[in-house]
Amino acid sequence: MDHDCIELLLSQFILNNQTIENINIRDNKITDKGIEILISNITIKYFGINGNKGITNKSISLIKY
Repeated sequence: MDHDCIELLLSQFILNNQTIENINIRDNKITDKGIEILISNITIKYFGINGNKGITNKSISLIKY
């Protein structure tokens, strides 16, 4: 799974579901762009993102609060 998959499939589901609090997307091909898409859902409290080499320090400020 990569950020294009998140954008096309998951983002619509996540944006329309206000009860999701945890997402585990470990060991995929997620990038900073994918994190930006996911972070738009403010109900998410936990992101399991280890193993995604496309996520850089840029995303830390997006997901840390």
